[in-house]
Amino acid sequence: MSGARRRPRGFTLVEVLIAALILALIVAGVVMAGNVQGQANATGARQRIAQAQGRSAMLFLERRLAEAGFGVDPVFAFDFGRYTGPCPAEMAGCPRDSVNNSDELVFYSRNPAYWVPGDGNFAEPSGNAWTIRGTTAQTVTIAARPGDSFAQGQVVLEVCRGGNFYAFATVAQNVAPVAAAGDLVIGLNAATTADPFERPDLTVAPALNASCFASGNARLFLVDRHRFHVRPVTVGGNLVPYLMLDQGIDRNRDGRIDEDDELPIAEGIETLQVAYELANPALPTPVVGIAAPLGFVQAAKGFTDKSNSITTTLFPGGTPQADQSVYGPSAFYSYAVGPPLSAERLTDHQANIVAVRIAVVSRSPGTDRTSAGDQFQPFNQTGQPAWVTVRQVAGRDGYQRALFESTVQLPNMQTAGLPYF
Repeated sequence: MSGARRRPRGFTLVEVLIAALILALIVAGVVMAGNVQGQANATGARQRIAQAQGRSAMLFLERRLAEAGFGVDPVFAFDFGRYTGPCPAEMAGCPRDSVNNSDELVFYSRNPAYWVPGDGNFAEPSGNAWTIRGTTAQTVTIAARPGDSFAQGQVVLEVCRGGNFYAFATVAQNVAPVAAAGDLVIGLNAATTADPFERPDLTVAPALNASCFASGNARLFLVDRHRFHVRPVTVGGNLVPYLMLDQGIDRNRDGRIDEDDELPIAEGIETLQVAYELANPALPTPVVGIAAPLGFVQAAKGFTDKSNSITTTLFPGGTPQADQSVYGPSAFYSYAVGPPLSAERLTDHQANIVAVRIAVVSRSPGTDRTSAGDQFQPFNQTGQPAWVTVRQVAGRDGYQRALFESTVQLPNMQTAGLPYF
């Protein structure tokens, strides 16, 4: 006799509940792992963006800084207070050196995009260089080429053959592109005796200057002003910081020089810090701008016993001799590079700056409010700026940040003379 056939047995309610619980735990783990991975990916993306922005800013600064002092006397290459451009309220007056906010970096160089023929070659210069036809105390007339134009605020350099006599001046009004070659009269700002870049009057007095500028051999060159600073910009209710370049010119040709004329160099640059290396390593502070707030002293030749200070160029520096340019007493700097160094070369005068140390802190465009975020303080900075900390909660803001530092050597600050070409 065959046995009875058993009915198929199903799952009990308890077994179903246990299986559901296990499945729920597995799903929750997968979701949690996905969230963690997604958050890590987002954090990594923000870090990469901050690093890319910082590298971009640093590379631009390094390229431009290498030009500092080209074609101008080293005593005027750096600006520690004469030029003050548009200043954001967050920068608290835009000091050149600050321990609790960003620094500013301001320097000059001759625009290198030109060619000038040598002696005995009567060809006209090309690019950003022109033959001077004549001058007055507030104008310069040049041999212009089609398409030439000039912006209000543009610094120009008028140089006699040989470079012994020269004058800086600043364009007073925008000059529209010229249609055809011919003489072009450019209006210049009136002379200001305390500003070396506002001396168009030096081309007509003394008489020795007037004769060389009227000879047809003098040249006009463009001089680039570089003012790097941080500007926070309100975007969607948030402050987004940018590294900006202010050249002091009316770039958009609206008749005024303001923040609309500045060039954004890199987004997310929260801090710029600057220090200066001097030629004499035996000075009390051979690298100024690190140990304490940088001090500025105006005197003719500089000091050797002042800690963390730079002696700024005094202009005019005194009464010139009969055959000397008014820049002569200020341009006392001895250009010797190798030993023995002159006494003037050993001071803390700004003409003795041979390298610049720069640091930038960049931050991500987005933030993760669940994290504290990164904080970096480059050299000489004692804390984050107030416009940054005011938006933090218990010191947390969730931004990823990156710190970049570099030292840029300045070859043009170690060579002699004001080149005619």
